[in-house]
Amino acid sequence: MRAQLARISHGTQICPKGYIEIDEETGVEKIVEEGIDFSTGNLADSTNWGHRYGNILNNGRCTHKAPADLPEDAVEDYMAK
Repeated sequence: MRAQLARISHGTQICPKGYIEIDEETGVEKIVEEGIDFSTGNLADSTNWGHRYGNILNNGRCTHKAPADLPEDAVEDYMAK
């Protein structure tokens, strides 16, 4: 039940594109208030909206993880695939 609620929550939360950024050093999300046009016409266009969170994969994670037994030089190719 909890997993299903997480999938629903992740799939239904939206925000204007560019409103939230992730700090590359710390990985913390921050709200960007400058440079976003919050006019009615801009917000009425569906192309200016995006999902707040990424999709949940079938394995229950939000990101792919390489298998532990994979050689180090093959990890990059595996993640790209």
